[in-house]
Amino acid sequence: ALLREARIALAAGRTERALELADEHVRRFPVGLLSEERDAMRVITLCALGRVDEARRAARDFLGANPDSAHVDRVRRSCAGTDSP
Repeated sequence: ALLREARIALAAGRTERALELADEHVRRFPVGLLSEERDAMRVITLCALGRVDEARRAARDFLGANPDSAHVDRVRRSCAGTDSP
């Protein structure tokens, strides 16, 4: 439910709210089943907020931990993808 709300917020341009929801998901489910989706969404949201350095760090962490994730292409296509592996 948290990630669904975060996706809706992001699509509606409510990026701060999307990030809050993603961060709440991290607190409640640090290694949950949807952690890859959440972490990729977090990169995209940081990009939307113009927080490129943070997005790049998050992308490097994501790609290092999840090189075979279905979300790799989304992360690499984001603003963070330029410096990511």
